[in-house]
Amino acid sequence: MDAVSQTNRQHPLWFLTKMIWVGMAMMLGASILFHAVSQRFQLVFDTQVDRCIPEYSVYLVDRTVTDFEKGGIYTFTARNMSPYFEDGQPIGKYLVGTAGDAVVQNEHGVFINGTQVADGDYAAAEKLGFSPEHYYKTFTIPEGHFFFVGSHTAPRSFDSRYYGLVREDQLVGGATPLW
Repeated sequence: MDAVSQTNRQHPLWFLTKMIWVGMAMMLGASILFHAVSQRFQLVFDTQVDRCIPEYSVYLVDRTVTDFEKGGIYTFTARNMSPYFEDGQPIGKYLVGTAGDAVVQNEHGVFINGTQVADGDYAAAEKLGFSPEHYYKTFTIPEGHFFFVGSHTAPRSFDSRYYGLVREDQLVGGATPLW
């Protein structure tokens, strides 16, 4: 055998070795991509029978959202919301009140700056061991706090009229309904 033909021969396992390295590189890339995506996004499932936003049960939460605007759906962690939610559980609702807004809760409903944002049913009051009148109040939302409600199509929503304001440190991010 001459020297030229011997140098052109490849090792019999060269293709397998190459595919192993390519596979490892793809797994590393996929792992890095998954980690980056999971740091920013989270899937949240609403498993309640009576959902606060009945039209949707799955949300994509973007943790990088920091500009919270009225009318948007946002996710925050539950704090002192038993018996409905355990502490730390992600909750998704509509943001209707921010710092400086005037809130009136009475027998006619919940009003933010004079606009009704929830009805006056107070359906959860009895389960919580209080009369609806217990939740009637007037106040101004302080800095760093937010008022959330469920959809108008969910009159039985357990929302800020019961558990109060959500603090800024509870906010997780913006929630996009998927289905």
